[in-house]
Amino acid sequence: MTRYEEDKLFNKQTGLCITCGHRMAEPGKLKCFECAEKDRLRTARNRNRQRESETSKARYESRKADGLCVYCGKGKQDHGLRCN
Repeated sequence: MTRYEEDKLFNKQTGLCITCGHRMAEPGKLKCFECAEKDRLRTARNRNRQRESETSKARYESRKADGLCVYCGKGKQDHGLRCN
């Protein structure tokens, strides 16, 4: 067992936050409020990035199919996918 795993197990057994080890974990939880909130925000940020990526891909494909510039959505040149 690594030192990290030992510390995490010790914190879990003593009721400390398994992430930071400085504050008491919330009742019935493994993390303190601050660490849980950071995780929640990080997850929400990643979810938003994924959603934006899917939207961008759909916009790109739609513009490409319509013969528009894939960057700005206006008419494109005779060659390529982007206007000048």
